[in-house]
Amino acid sequence: MKRLALTIFLILSAPVAYGAGAPYRGLINGVSENDAILYFCETGPQETILCDFNQMSVRKAKTKAEVLEEGQRSLDAWDDPEKERELAETFNKTACDEATAFLAVLETEKIDSDFEKRTRERNSKDGLAYEMLRLRKFIKICEDPSRENWESLVGVQAAKALKTCKVSSNTWQRTLKKVAGADVWYVQEKPRNVCGTLDVSRFQLNKETDLWEYFSQKKVLNPEEELTPGTKCSQLDENEYQYAHVLYAEAKLDCDWIKFSPL
Repeated sequence: MKRLALTIFLILSAPVAYGAGAPYRGLINGVSENDAILYFCETGPQETILCDFNQMSVRKAKTKAEVLEEGQRSLDAWDDPEKERELAETFNKTACDEATAFLAVLETEKIDSDFEKRTRERNSKDGLAYEMLRLRKFIKICEDPSRENWESLVGVQAAKALKTCKVSSNTWQRTLKKVAGADVWYVQEKPRNVCGTLDVSRFQLNKETDLWEYFSQKKVLNPEEELTPGTKCSQLDENEYQYAHVLYAEAKLDCDWIKFSPL
């Protein structure tokens, strides 16, 4: 923990390398996304630098449009004869009995077993309250399988989804080579995977601010191939994302729930 704190202190307190010949360390913010990149670079042979990157991002787990679309699909399923069996299985006697028993475990103030203790300890106070609310809505459908009760359950889940944000961290390492006669360093990398994904990212010195900026971008050389079954290489993101020194880098997001994610 002390080592991490020292690293952050060195970054934040380090003088800005105005006019420096290469980017060596810094924290730069996404211009269009709620993310930032922390980088450390060291000099390599033949006018190259070896850089370690750590991209940190926070974003809505799902957009409002996605939540509303999923909610509407769930509501429509109640009236769909083809979904009747699926819903019946979801709320069968075994599932309802298990939900009732699990709710009793969460509600009890007396810990009767190690399992109950672990179950309660794994939930935050707010997480525990939400899970109990969701279970009560579920059990209500078991007792009275009406559309009204189904809408109530879907609404509770949608309300949480709208307030959930995803936090992630992604690390990688790249070698960059200086462009002769220019304040630009390009990633040196061979195409990857069946899509022929090529990293064409670069550091570029902003002539107005005299500060280094990073432009992240990938090109797909084999767009007609399939990365995975059903996913064409042409679907991969080839947009360019700029990272720069932003004056007001704080992001305002309506987040009551935080979900940690590797991506």
